[in-house]
Amino acid sequence: MSSGSANPVANTYKKDHDNIYRIMGTVYGEIDIWKGLRFRSSLSGNLQFTENTSFSPSFLSTRNEASGSEFHYKYSKTVFDNTLNYNYEFNKNHAIDAVAGVSFERGINRTTRVSGQTYPDDDIYINLGSAANISSWGNSYGATGLFSSFARINYKLMDRYLFTFTGRYDGSSMFGSNNRYGFFPSGAIAWRLSKENFMKELTFVNDLKLRASVGTTGTQNLSSFSNRDLYESGSYNNLSAIIHKQVGNRDIRWEKSTQYDLGLDFALFDYRLTGSISGYIKDTKDLIWGFDFPPSATGGSMQMNRNIGALTNRGIEINLVGRVLATKDWNLDLTLNVSHNKNKVTTLVEEGRAQSAMDVVVQGSYTDQVLAVGYPMGAFHGYEYTGIIQDQARIDELNAYAKSKGQSYYDGNSLKPGHLEIKDINGDGIINYNDRVIIGNPDPDLFGGLTANLSYKQFGLFANFGYQIGGLKIYNKTLQNLPGQLTGLVDYGLNDRWSDTNKEAKYPALYIGDGVPRLTDHELFDASFFRLQEVRLTYNLPLNKVIKGQVFISATNLFTITSYPGTDPATVNSNSNYGGNYETSTYPGFRSFSAGLKINL
Repeated sequence: MSSGSANPVANTYKKDHDNIYRIMGTVYGEIDIWKGLRFRSSLSGNLQFTENTSFSPSFLSTRNEASGSEFHYKYSKTVFDNTLNYNYEFNKNHAIDAVAGVSFERGINRTTRVSGQTYPDDDIYINLGSAANISSWGNSYGATGLFSSFARINYKLMDRYLFTFTGRYDGSSMFGSNNRYGFFPSGAIAWRLSKENFMKELTFVNDLKLRASVGTTGTQNLSSFSNRDLYESGSYNNLSAIIHKQVGNRDIRWEKSTQYDLGLDFALFDYRLTGSISGYIKDTKDLIWGFDFPPSATGGSMQMNRNIGALTNRGIEINLVGRVLATKDWNLDLTLNVSHNKNKVTTLVEEGRAQSAMDVVVQGSYTDQVLAVGYPMGAFHGYEYTGIIQDQARIDELNAYAKSKGQSYYDGNSLKPGHLEIKDINGDGIINYNDRVIIGNPDPDLFGGLTANLSYKQFGLFANFGYQIGGLKIYNKTLQNLPGQLTGLVDYGLNDRWSDTNKEAKYPALYIGDGVPRLTDHELFDASFFRLQEVRLTYNLPLNKVIKGQVFISATNLFTITSYPGTDPATVNSNSNYGGNYETSTYPGFRSFSAGLKINL
């Protein structure tokens, strides 16, 4: 009998129904105090209710038991804004646009979930009240608040020189009482060179603007009560208990990023070529990170949010828009985006550092992607190897070396010919976490998109492509072992596994009873790809000036060209602290087709 997951066809028998009710609204008032001076006050509200019911029939369970659940979610958010605006132009050469204000935000959410098992049948009595057993239940409450005071002033001189200065002072309930507020200033200048007299002879230049800016922004990458000690109910020895779930940190502070930008915007050849070229340096300090305490220290899962270090990003972005064809009947516009970014972790706290052969501090004990000083964020942390063990004599040599270092075995007591020979980086005679090093970089060399917009009379064709060049991603099905994974066995190198008759194989032998293999570069693959993300064909109906219509057909995710062996080279796991460049789903992204009719009155 299979003990794996149900296939996609069987899963279609699951029932999952959502009811979402949402009310949004804004009330505001404005008053003109003086010429160019205006006060505005607004109150916005967002109220949402979500109800979810689900049911999974018994034949999808290995225990032949149906299961179901109900989930209720309530969310409300209010925003109270008050701004004072001032606009004034004088002597035709000077213009000022300024705003100052305060804002208050508050969000509250509540959730309740109940799950049940052992239903009398799979067709009729499938409501939660029909379940013989309530298997789990829980509820939660969250609340956040943000106070902001801000000011911005724009000054324009002769439409050639542009200046902008801003400042924000924000206080968030996400942070501890010791560091709740942060100040975030910024400034920018721009010079429209195309307005200068020395540019008049360059008639092919329609617009040319040089810009530079520097500014600091704050990130509150936290959730409700992230700075406080949190507890949850539980049981111990059949008695009710209160369990410490999260360690509070009243010293946690804003994650701050200071970015320096230099860019050039241009329009050339009667606006047939437009675009921008920008370079930036972004320095981030006080990185916010959820530190997981070792289970041996807490007896369970416990976390504390803290600031752990700093990193820097450097990159360039190019955006080009070309009007390739422009006639009475034909039009073709092409847009190309090219981005390059490199980041490096510059500092990390020592406390809680991971076991590693690296001399630098590494944070991330229980993940394959880590933070390491001097390396990109999310660098792969694994093991180097010297090849595949060919015979028992080599195993005996390795164990003899281990004993000379005071160890019992080099790499456990179950090494066999055909296993990888892991390199003893730190020279202590045994293979463990202290031999891990950085083995790969997840960052691509280039990434971006290409769009084409073609029209002929009433017909239109739009295509959107995405691409990435370089960057590594984990495909963790490269090396699988038996048993336990038979139901989902997809072995990338099955035809190139080591055996007595294939000793030049690339991949190690496949043995029954082996554990999960250690991370080596065998599981890292180039994630470069070129994908047609969307294509849409339209026809504008020749109706009249009042009624306009359009017929369209479209498709998404039509093809992806890549050497990556997994389901999708572009997906990342957003729950990861450090990157998430590994396989995130069992099945590939869906391909969709749609057709429709639009009528505008």
